[in-house]
Amino acid sequence: MPESPRLRLQTMAISAALGLLMPVAPAGVAAAEPCAAFRTQDATFAISDDGALCALTRDADGRNYLAPDQPAPLLSVRVAGQLHGPDRAVWEAPSRRLTLRFTRAGVRAVLLVEVKSTHVVFELAEVQPTNRVELVLWGPYPTTISNLIGEVVGVVRDTELAIGLQAEGYAVWQG
Repeated sequence: MPESPRLRLQTMAISAALGLLMPVAPAGVAAAEPCAAFRTQDATFAISDDGALCALTRDADGRNYLAPDQPAPLLSVRVAGQLHGPDRAVWEAPSRRLTLRFTRAGVRAVLLVEVKSTHVVFELAEVQPTNRVELVLWGPYPTTISNLIGEVVGVVRDTELAIGLQAEGYAVWQG
Protein backbone atom coordinates (compact mmCIF):
# COMPACT_ATOMS: atom_id res chain seq x y z
CA MET A 1 0.00 0.00 0.00
CA PRO A 2 1.47 3.41 -0.94
CA GLU A 3 2.59 5.87 1.70
CA SER A 4 0.73 9.12 2.28
CA PRO A 5 2.30 12.04 0.44
CA ARG A 6 4.60 14.05 2.68
CA LEU A 7 6.26 17.36 2.41
CA ARG A 8 9.46 18.08 4.22
CA LEU A 9 10.66 21.65 4.51
CA GLN A 10 14.18 22.17 5.69
CA THR A 11 16.94 24.73 5.56
CA MET A 12 20.63 24.20 5.23
CA ALA A 13 23.39 26.54 6.28
CA ILE A 14 26.18 26.36 3.74
CA SER A 15 29.46 25.38 5.41
CA ALA A 16 32.85 24.10 4.30
CA ALA A 17 31.52 20.64 3.56
CA LEU A 18 28.18 19.86 1.92
CA GLY A 19 26.08 21.82 4.36
CA LEU A 20 24.76 21.76 7.87
CA LEU A 21 21.07 20.93 8.15
CA MET A 22 19.21 23.78 9.75
CA PRO A 23 15.45 24.25 10.35
CA VAL A 24 13.41 26.46 8.11
CA ALA A 25 11.98 29.54 9.74
CA PRO A 26 8.75 31.42 9.12
CA ALA A 27 7.84 35.02 9.85
CA GLY A 28 4.73 37.08 9.19
CA VAL A 29 4.57 38.76 5.80
CA ALA A 30 1.03 38.44 4.62
CA ALA A 31 -1.86 40.55 5.84
CA ALA A 32 -3.59 37.47 7.26
CA GLU A 33 -2.84 36.56 10.87
CA PRO A 34 -1.01 33.27 11.45
CA CYS A 35 -3.24 30.46 12.65
CA ALA A 36 -0.19 28.32 13.40
CA ALA A 37 3.57 28.72 13.71
CA PHE A 38 5.95 25.77 13.69
CA ARG A 39 9.38 26.41 15.16
CA THR A 40 12.47 24.30 14.58
CA GLN A 41 15.77 24.89 16.36
CA ASP A 42 16.70 27.67 13.92
CA ALA A 43 13.60 28.81 12.10
CA THR A 44 9.87 29.47 12.19
CA PHE A 45 7.33 28.38 9.61
CA ALA A 46 3.95 30.17 9.83
CA ILE A 47 0.62 29.37 8.21
CA SER A 48 -2.06 32.07 7.87
CA ASP A 49 -5.71 31.56 8.75
CA ASP A 50 -6.44 31.31 5.01
CA GLY A 51 -4.08 28.34 4.58
CA ALA A 52 -1.11 30.12 3.02
CA LEU A 53 2.50 30.16 4.06
CA CYS A 54 2.83 33.62 5.62
CA ALA A 55 6.36 33.48 7.03
CA LEU A 56 9.57 31.60 6.45
CA THR A 57 11.90 33.17 9.02
CA ARG A 58 15.40 32.44 10.23
CA ASP A 59 15.41 32.94 14.00
CA ALA A 60 19.05 34.10 14.21
CA ASP A 61 18.32 37.42 12.49
CA GLY A 62 14.51 37.45 12.15
CA ARG A 63 14.74 37.72 8.37
CA ASN A 64 11.71 36.48 6.47
CA TYR A 65 12.66 34.66 3.28
CA LEU A 66 9.14 34.47 1.89
CA ALA A 67 8.69 36.78 -1.11
CA PRO A 68 6.19 39.54 -0.27
CA ASP A 69 2.89 40.05 -2.12
CA GLN A 70 2.96 36.67 -3.87
CA PRO A 71 0.53 33.82 -3.24
CA ALA A 72 2.00 30.92 -1.27
CA PRO A 73 -0.74 28.33 -0.66
CA LEU A 74 0.47 25.53 1.56
CA LEU A 75 -1.49 23.09 -0.58
CA SER A 76 -3.74 23.41 -3.63
CA VAL A 77 -6.26 20.98 -5.11
CA ARG A 78 -7.45 20.54 -8.68
CA VAL A 79 -11.18 19.95 -9.09
CA ALA A 80 -12.88 19.81 -12.51
CA GLY A 81 -9.66 20.95 -14.16
CA GLN A 82 -9.32 24.07 -12.01
CA LEU A 83 -6.67 24.66 -9.35
CA HIS A 84 -7.92 25.97 -5.99
CA GLY A 85 -5.92 27.32 -3.07
CA PRO A 86 -7.29 27.05 0.46
CA ASP A 87 -9.41 29.84 1.93
CA ARG A 88 -9.44 28.69 5.55
CA ALA A 89 -7.09 26.88 7.92
CA VAL A 90 -7.78 25.53 11.39
CA TRP A 91 -4.97 24.27 13.64
CA GLU A 92 -5.74 21.64 16.29
CA ALA A 93 -2.59 21.51 18.43
CA PRO A 94 -3.47 18.46 20.60
CA SER A 95 -3.95 16.22 17.55
CA ARG A 96 -1.31 18.02 15.42
CA ARG A 97 -3.89 18.39 12.64
CA LEU A 98 -4.14 21.29 10.24
CA THR A 99 -7.42 21.34 8.33
CA LEU A 100 -7.53 23.28 5.07
CA ARG A 101 -10.85 24.22 3.48
CA PHE A 102 -11.32 24.93 -0.21
CA THR A 103 -14.84 26.39 -0.09
CA ARG A 104 -15.37 27.07 -3.81
CA ALA A 105 -14.20 23.56 -4.66
CA GLY A 106 -16.20 21.94 -1.84
CA VAL A 107 -13.08 20.16 -0.54
CA ARG A 108 -11.44 19.67 2.84
CA ALA A 109 -7.87 18.42 3.40
CA VAL A 110 -6.41 17.30 6.72
CA LEU A 111 -2.66 17.45 7.26
CA LEU A 112 -0.69 15.90 10.09
CA VAL A 113 2.14 18.17 11.20
CA GLU A 114 5.35 17.02 12.85
CA VAL A 115 8.00 19.51 13.90
CA LYS A 116 11.51 18.10 13.91
CA SER A 117 14.66 19.87 15.08
CA THR A 118 15.75 20.53 11.49
CA HIS A 119 12.51 20.63 9.50
CA VAL A 120 8.73 20.46 9.50
CA VAL A 121 6.88 17.46 8.02
CA PHE A 122 3.39 17.87 6.55
CA GLU A 123 1.57 14.64 5.77
CA LEU A 124 -1.65 14.60 3.80
CA ALA A 125 -3.86 12.39 5.97
CA GLU A 126 -7.25 12.92 4.34
CA VAL A 127 -8.96 14.66 1.42
CA GLN A 128 -12.77 14.81 1.23
CA PRO A 129 -14.55 14.14 -1.00
CA THR A 130 -11.88 11.97 -2.58
CA ASN A 131 -13.80 11.40 -5.82
CA ARG A 132 -13.68 15.13 -6.71
CA VAL A 133 -9.97 15.82 -6.25
CA GLU A 134 -7.87 15.17 -9.36
CA LEU A 135 -4.56 16.46 -8.02
CA VAL A 136 -2.98 17.77 -4.83
CA LEU A 137 -0.10 20.24 -5.23
CA TRP A 138 2.32 21.42 -2.52
CA GLY A 139 3.40 25.03 -2.98
CA PRO A 140 4.77 26.90 -4.74
CA TYR A 141 6.54 28.85 -2.01
CA PRO A 142 8.13 31.99 -3.47
CA THR A 143 11.30 33.05 -1.67
CA THR A 144 13.59 36.06 -1.82
CA ILE A 145 16.56 33.77 -2.52
CA SER A 146 17.56 33.62 -6.18
CA ASN A 147 21.30 32.97 -6.37
CA LEU A 148 21.12 29.22 -7.04
CA ILE A 149 17.90 27.40 -7.85
CA GLY A 150 17.68 23.61 -8.05
CA GLU A 151 15.29 22.10 -10.57
CA VAL A 152 14.94 18.52 -9.37
CA VAL A 153 15.55 18.65 -5.61
CA GLY A 154 13.64 21.87 -4.94
CA VAL A 155 16.37 23.86 -3.17
CA VAL A 156 17.15 27.56 -3.41
CA ARG A 157 20.25 29.02 -1.83
CA ASP A 158 22.42 32.07 -1.49
CA THR A 159 25.75 32.49 0.32
CA GLU A 160 24.12 32.27 3.78
CA LEU A 161 21.13 29.96 3.57
CA ALA A 162 19.43 27.24 1.59
CA ILE A 163 15.75 26.35 1.75
CA GLY A 164 14.63 22.96 0.50
CA LEU A 165 11.42 21.17 -0.26
CA GLN A 166 11.30 17.40 -0.43
CA ALA A 167 8.17 15.50 -1.38
CA GLU A 168 8.00 11.87 -0.27
CA GLY A 169 5.65 9.05 -0.95
CA TYR A 170 3.73 7.66 -3.87
CA ALA A 171 3.12 9.88 -6.91
CA VAL A 172 4.08 13.12 -5.20
CA TRP A 173 5.18 16.27 -7.01
CA GLN A 174 6.32 19.52 -5.46
CA GLY A 175 5.54 22.92 -6.96
